[in-house]
Amino acid sequence: MLTIVGTANMDYRSFEFNFEVNALVYDQSVAEEMRNTFFEDLKNAEQIDKKAWLSRPWYAQLPEKIARLFSPVL
Repeated sequence: MLTIVGTANMDYRSFEFNFEVNALVYDQSVAEEMRNTFFEDLKNAEQIDKKAWLSRPWYAQLPEKIARLFSPVL
């Protein structure tokens, strides 16, 4: 089985500017461990409702909007 582990997002910035990489691991035991970890993480995950997310108060959205202004230089 194949496992991909890393920090790279699939976008231009990650590949060209942030020097992020992924490792391809071809190992059955590593793949099973990663799979088990993923499903364990899902137990603690919380689904986000789109309407609830978009209707958050302005002060909850403000930090995200400020961060978006600086995203080209981050």
